[in-house]
Amino acid sequence: MPNNRRGLFIVLLLLVGLFLGLTAVRQTQLFKKKAALSITGTLSFPQVTYVNPAPGGNSTVTVGLHTGSQPIVGGDVLVRFDTSRLTLTAITPITAFRNSFLTFLPVTSAGVFDTPRIIACATSGSYNGSAAYCPSGPGVVEFGFAAFNWSTNLTTPAVGFSSTTQVATLTFQAKSTLGPTVIRFIPTSGYTDSSFSSTTNSNLAAVTTTDPITDILATPASTSVVTLNIASTTPTPDPTGAPTSTPIPGSCQTGTATWGIGSPFTIQTGTFSVEFDATPGAASMDGVVGLSNGSATAYTSLATAVRFWTDGTIEARNGGAYVDASTPVTYTAGTRYHFKLDINIGSHTYSAYVTPPGSTQKTLGTNMAFRTEQATVSQLNYWNVYAASGSLSVCNFVLGTGVQFRPGDADRDGDVDLVDLGIWARDYGLSTSPANFNSDSVVNGLDYLIWRTNFLPSPTSTPTPTTTGPTPTRT
Repeated sequence: MPNNRRGLFIVLLLLVGLFLGLTAVRQTQLFKKKAALSITGTLSFPQVTYVNPAPGGNSTVTVGLHTGSQPIVGGDVLVRFDTSRLTLTAITPITAFRNSFLTFLPVTSAGVFDTPRIIACATSGSYNGSAAYCPSGPGVVEFGFAAFNWSTNLTTPAVGFSSTTQVATLTFQAKSTLGPTVIRFIPTSGYTDSSFSSTTNSNLAAVTTTDPITDILATPASTSVVTLNIASTTPTPDPTGAPTSTPIPGSCQTGTATWGIGSPFTIQTGTFSVEFDATPGAASMDGVVGLSNGSATAYTSLATAVRFWTDGTIEARNGGAYVDASTPVTYTAGTRYHFKLDINIGSHTYSAYVTPPGSTQKTLGTNMAFRTEQATVSQLNYWNVYAASGSLSVCNFVLGTGVQFRPGDADRDGDVDLVDLGIWARDYGLSTSPANFNSDSVVNGLDYLIWRTNFLPSPTSTPTPTTTGPTPTRT
């Protein structure tokens, strides 16, 4: 397996007594390989039902794994199939395996395995009407598992398997095109896929007391490929219902035509950055997100500001007026946009960037002046959202450079606790998230590892995700 594993789902679950010494390990040490563990783990398809389905018929493929008796605490499974030949209709964890790995990912806000999201993404490449939540695109079944009990907030022990054990079943419905079609893990030896880099793959995560993380999955080989042969033109009825994507509930700050909506943050007097996600509620609206010294009571309180304007573009404030990007950035109602602002209070300037879903970062403006009325402000400590028309929702506001938060502190409240774990689990597989602690463009087990090594228990925290996940921009 390649050393850089962006797709790695390494769930190093909390065993405080056993791994207390790991909390002092440097982040740069977290990703080294250790010779003490052998790279002998395997993924396979040990069982297939109905290898020769008729069009409209179903085939069930079982995912299996073998760890060579080495204990693991979690893993990623990525399975590739041809959407022109097959449709994923179900994914079902095997009960015996789930007794050891109680959490399957991604999860809903209640910690429930979110199979509608997996099915929708794998089948159509769209979830809740947006392709942004399906970073691997259609034709990929992507899920993870972890030795963690979401209901009790307790971890469970690492488990090893000396023989192939069944993890989950995948049910596919055959389409009308006849002939063979391949289902395989990503990656699989001898099978290339130009749409995926070598670092986006399936993984198994083992842990030792001397080195926190080792991926023990060897490159999948022959048993990781299944060929189904769609062999008959006799149709069978389609399923009576299609999977329904369920929105993940959340509690973002939503601005209307009332000032005073927003939140304070640690006082800033120098250079720093902020990031947040904003979703406009209308196609032609007037909504603004800005920073101020104290809660804003009017537009003139905002030193920095980005807005969704009535002409359908996203703008930024520069001194006495709003300006468009050199190439105007348009917006769509109900779509989430990720913003980043780099701020210099000493020079009273800032730069603003926005990343539309499924696109690259766009520059709204660089070295722009604070609003004229705030040209001499000496500190900023509050973010605000206001919509003169329509509504504007803001989530995942995060302070960046200039504020020293502990790695793993996703909600930037000064503690690394189970709330941060909830944010990580909610945003698993996404990139523009406060839980992307190592900034490697995907939220995965490496980020969990950072959370794990910096965890400080909080008696009141619970791992309940509180907001919808941000827009992903994975490979």
